[in-house]
Amino acid sequence: MALAVSWSERLAAAVNVWAAQPEGWREAQVMSGRRTELTLEELAAFREEVRALFDRYARESGAPGSRPVHVQFAAFPDPEDRGTDEESGGGTGT
Repeated sequence: MALAVSWSERLAAAVNVWAAQPEGWREAQVMSGRRTELTLEELAAFREEVRALFDRYARESGAPGSRPVHVQFAAFPDPEDRGTDEESGGGTGT
């Protein structure tokens, strides 16, 4: 739950200064969300693709002209849809 609170606080702070960012940074930043239908296997593959994308851009120190950028990602079944026992797939929780 602490992660969700932290994300919410960072997102609210970003929204508050969105328009004050320099033009290039303002145009490059993004907030996006959508709902889709995925199988358990597709969600697992999606998670791995996103992690690989994060890893590709991760760096310890900044390049000239870089700024710290927060990237938040969450993908989860709709809490309102409990699914069925057959759909659970005996997940590992990772």
